[in-house]
Amino acid sequence: MPASRPDGPADAARPVAGPRALHVNDVAGVATTLVSTARARGLPWDLRRIPAGRGAPAPVVAARRALDLAGAVRPLARADVAHLHYGVTGYYGWVTRRPVVLHLHGTDLRVDARSRWLGPVVRAAVRRADLVLVATPDLLDLARELRDDAIYLPNPVPDALFAAPAPTPDPAGPPRGTRVVLNMRWDDAKGGTSLVTAARALVADGLDVVGLDWGTYAADARAAGVRLVPLQDAAGFRALLAGADLVVGQQRAGALGISDLEALALGRPLVAHVCGDEPVVTSDERTLVDVVRATLAAGPDDSAAARAARTAWVREQHGAERVLDRLLGLYATL
Repeated sequence: MPASRPDGPADAARPVAGPRALHVNDVAGVATTLVSTARARGLPWDLRRIPAGRGAPAPVVAARRALDLAGAVRPLARADVAHLHYGVTGYYGWVTRRPVVLHLHGTDLRVDARSRWLGPVVRAAVRRADLVLVATPDLLDLARELRDDAIYLPNPVPDALFAAPAPTPDPAGPPRGTRVVLNMRWDDAKGGTSLVTAARALVADGLDVVGLDWGTYAADARAAGVRLVPLQDAAGFRALLAGADLVVGQQRAGALGISDLEALALGRPLVAHVCGDEPVVTSDERTLVDVVRATLAAGPDDSAAARAARTAWVREQHGAERVLDRLLGLYATL
């Protein structure tokens, strides 16, 4: 969840200590975190948000995007680097002669790049970018089908997420027994109907299963007995995660999402589908129910040492300052 909204021009009083980067679009707060961290160092970075791609008829969205693209020409010309988030946004790089970084975040590669209408835009954007980044390691193979020089840049976690949670009321209210929080939206990219099936089984076990009222299958999740809470601001989402006995993360991609990293930064036990050495209990769509049952039967490791180890891992691998350092090194190659 975004911690701040660094829209608009950077502070003119700060010294220019590096390239003037313009980030276009924000996905899961990644651009917000990068720009906020850079500005705290005095770097002249800006974030330009673009019109939403959902919630309106396609012709209306197209018209809004065309107008925004026209308005972006001058800001892009003033930047030293155009850093574009999400593959479909890549056409913003076609109106500037500045180096273009295309940052791919997941659905743009897994779905959009293969679609009839969006695929040509994504594939052309990947080919024409000066640098292609992916947000999670599982995306590298997909990206390298289009660009063999694509690079993995870990998603950044802002320092604020390592602080003790504010005394925010738990949006799910008092626990009703052992609480399992599913932290993702209910759609196919995260596991879709298999998540609903798993949630139904966990509810039948008598667990307090809580999720977000968000995604294609949210109504199905509610019908399965999941207690859904509205989408939260950063403090509310942290309170939701902090109140979990066990957090269930994404079960399809094979890499941690931002919400998973937030849970680990809080030190919470996490069940997720991963392929590396992440400090989680590993599962997938087929094994999720059995893994959750076995983890709860044994008792999730919620000792002070385990919580500290999870937090330390996130800071080491995904701390915003470290990610920013790496990104600056990549910018220097352009």
